[in-house]
Amino acid sequence: MSAWALVGAPVWTGPDEGVRGDAIGFGSDGTVVCVGSTEEVLAALPSGAAAVPARGGAVVPGFVDAHVHLRASAWARLAVDCSAVASARELLALVRAHADRHPVGAEPLALVGLEPVALRGGLPTRAQLDRAAPGIDVRIRLRSLHGWLLSTAALRRAGVAAGTPDLVVDHAGGLARALGPPCSRERFEEALGAWSRDALRDGVVAVLDASVTNGEREVDAIRRWHERGLVHQAVGALRGDAGAGADGLKVMPRPGRELSRQLARSIAQGWAIGATVAVHCTDTETLAALVEVVEAIPSRRRGRLRIEHASVCPAEWVPRVAALGATVVTHPGFVTAHGDRYLTTVDDVPRDWLYRLASWDAHGVELAFGSDAPAGPAAPATAWAGARSRRTASGRVLGPAEALSGEATLIGLTSAAADASGLTGYGRLRAGGPGAAVVLAEDPLRAPATSELRVVDVIAGGRIVR
Repeated sequence: MSAWALVGAPVWTGPDEGVRGDAIGFGSDGTVVCVGSTEEVLAALPSGAAAVPARGGAVVPGFVDAHVHLRASAWARLAVDCSAVASARELLALVRAHADRHPVGAEPLALVGLEPVALRGGLPTRAQLDRAAPGIDVRIRLRSLHGWLLSTAALRRAGVAAGTPDLVVDHAGGLARALGPPCSRERFEEALGAWSRDALRDGVVAVLDASVTNGEREVDAIRRWHERGLVHQAVGALRGDAGAGADGLKVMPRPGRELSRQLARSIAQGWAIGATVAVHCTDTETLAALVEVVEAIPSRRRGRLRIEHASVCPAEWVPRVAALGATVVTHPGFVTAHGDRYLTTVDDVPRDWLYRLASWDAHGVELAFGSDAPAGPAAPATAWAGARSRRTASGRVLGPAEALSGEATLIGLTSAAADASGLTGYGRLRAGGPGAAVVLAEDPLRAPATSELRVVDVIAGGRIVR
């Protein structure tokens, strides 16, 4: 590969230096050589280096997904999407239609994306599933990834007692492990590669797998997928145990009387080995306990802390969370993709508490974005829309005061996400750093809040890959 320059569009390098000139040069090793004016960049490259005109309105660092689930994203591509079903009857009809073409003893019949609160008449029973698909291993995973509807055959495969409730809660992923993969390794790898290629086309150049089911074997596999070229993004991973080789400890606390004790023990365990601790936090009970636990630890003894999701937060708690020095890893894409459902089904908390953004930013909280795919859409364009306009898919607005500026949104998609994930060098465009950039149709620093984030070209490893 020869050195070359991309010229003719403003280059936003990241929050430290902002826009620097209208050109960026890439070396033969795939790294960034120089950012600046066209003259400066061409002078820094070998004589005769090509100058390629940018096809868009701005160049920015490649996007980083700070919270994704690679295995589940691949499996979701092979499963039946049931996110649109509106009743138990519709769900059973969908199962029945696929079961008619699904022989007993074949791969499991997997469905994904179920949202229980959206079903009229409640969830179907296991007996109803068994009648719809006699003898077939049927596994229906909730959109949240933390629960299942299972047929009797699926229960047997997982070694779970037959008296288990129809809706099986799987907060820490133990049941997912017991069920095992729903397809062959070959089909899985094909789906994973396709998912990664789609994400790359959307501008995602680095990801952090935040699955609590990750152990040493799973983390090693994730890194091998990248080394083999199966996953095109640079990768990092959290682990659900305090083992080595990961980029942090994922903590999935269980609500209840032992919540604070669980959190204190897990946080102390992670910080004792110098790990970033990432706490799953989707409700006010967990957030309140987390704040109290960390506040009780002297600041000099605190380590790095990520608050995953931060789904709901009362306004008066924002300053206390900010004082912890934590990074909030949240999902503005949920506003776009799931906001209409929140507006019709969420009635236990005020809607302006949901997936805050501007409140965190105003209090100096480091705000990093992840997709939570497949629970949320992987495309950064969806996160951009949710952060900038707070508009739902139908055009309604969810918490308009929480909208972010263009630059704050870019930071959440790039440098803050990389920093929170330990993906060194990504999220910024600097000499010597990874040659990972995105060319956008419009300048995001000048575009109106309702503008789309449209990717024109993606550069990875110093070459245009889209």
